[in-house]
Amino acid sequence: IAKLPATAPVIPPPADASRCPLDPEPAGKMPMAEVTFPEAPSQPRVEVELAKTEHDVEKGLMFRRSMADDRGMLFKLDGRREHTFWMHNTCIPLDMLFIDDDGTIVGIVEGAAPLTDSTRTVGCPSVFVLEVNGGWTRKRGVVPGQKVTLPMAVR
Repeated sequence: IAKLPATAPVIPPPADASRCPLDPEPAGKMPMAEVTFPEAPSQPRVEVELAKTEHDVEKGLMFRRSMADDRGMLFKLDGRREHTFWMHNTCIPLDMLFIDDDGTIVGIVEGAAPLTDSTRTVGCPSVFVLEVNGGWTRKRGVVPGQKVTLPMAVR
């Protein structure tokens, strides 16, 4: 389990609208579900889009200019291994929660800067990644080692 730094990073602002590329595809509807955090202090919940197809996993939250605070995207990935994510064409800063098959948060990338191609990982194997708005996890006391309740639809 990867520990968080003692101090929260500065969350970068969303990309300026003039730098945020337009989505070349019409918005498709992904299935929705809920992820809960029963071990976090306020037991937060987040409504998530489920990215399960290769196309949806690859596109992720690209081209989005905003996201409601109680929303996110949950990625079901191709097996348990160390996964990497990037922010290519992603216009909003994100927290990325890497989650193992048993629902344990194995690490969190906080405040990933928009429109960057740097790969991000937590150095631990995982099966899922949950993306939420940058700063969401610290505000709610969500930390590595806690369990999340994952929807059956993603299993």
